[in-house]
Amino acid sequence: MAMGAPVTRPAFVGGPIALQPASTAGWTGGRVCRAPAGRRSVSAAELATATAALTHLAEVTDTNQSSLSVTALVFFLTAWGGLSFIKGSVKDRLTQASFTLPPATSPDTLARKASAILTGRAYVAKPEADDRPGVMTYEGVVKPSTSIATILVSVAVAGLAGVVLMANLVLPAEVASSKWYALSILGAAVGPWYWTKAERAEQFKCMVQVGEGGDEPLAGVPGVPSTGVTLFVKGHRDEVAVFERELGVKRNSAEE
Repeated sequence: MAMGAPVTRPAFVGGPIALQPASTAGWTGGRVCRAPAGRRSVSAAELATATAALTHLAEVTDTNQSSLSVTALVFFLTAWGGLSFIKGSVKDRLTQASFTLPPATSPDTLARKASAILTGRAYVAKPEADDRPGVMTYEGVVKPSTSIATILVSVAVAGLAGVVLMANLVLPAEVASSKWYALSILGAAVGPWYWTKAERAEQFKCMVQVGEGGDEPLAGVPGVPSTGVTLFVKGHRDEVAVFERELGVKRNSAEE
């Protein structure tokens, strides 16, 4: 080794080490925290806006719940009306009406015409059915209608399905289930029920009176003129409507 040459020592033997100055926080014992990239602090205005939005959402939810309750009530009332419609399809809808013809009309002719209309609709004369003077009774059998049966079954099935729908919306989630829609098939039972109840015997009564004039209405019935020949009838409202059409005479304004 040459005299005077600088001596080089390996770094691991004790060579010079460069020291990096520490930050002020390091000397004071503090720690610097930095927010993750892409995030920022929420301002008070933004927090107030979010709170107002959540409050509005809660109010809307309460309003929707109230509207749903009202809708359910209205629907169940409608379902009750459908049930009344089904029950009323087999009830007797009796009504009374009167038809006045000119004085020149023969009472016998009017009676024969009324009898021809009723016998043509499969009614049979039953004079012994009513012992009142001048009252003629006709009896017939009401046949069930396929179209009416179809309508009633459709109403029943749709009504049950609607009831299940509203129940699933109103009842708790653990009770609600789409399987309840299977109950709608029970509406088909309305068909046999109607077919059995609809076929029944029905009466149609007729009475002819001749007016003699005067101020008082014939038979004390308002709207029935005291002049001319008047035919009083009583029967199912549909049959009375058909009778009026085939007789060709408009009924009087007031019914008995």
